[in-house]
Amino acid sequence: MESRIANDSSTGQADRSAPADAVRHSAHGATFTIPVGAPPAFHLLAKPTGAICNLDCAYCFFLDKEVFYPGSK
Repeated sequence: MESRIANDSSTGQADRSAPADAVRHSAHGATFTIPVGAPPAFHLLAKPTGAICNLDCAYCFFLDKEVFYPGSK
């Protein structure tokens, strides 16, 4: 999607006009546009896994495998 940028002479700020088929949203004081047909938002958490990981998650099944890697800490 391409957006048009024009200068508003009254404020000196850039006016970022959304494409005609975009949907305008407002949340937490911020206004943003989402193009029609855009995939839904998602969050992704990536973390290291393995026996020598420095995170101590209670559910981790790798932690008991540290015995296979002596001296790797």
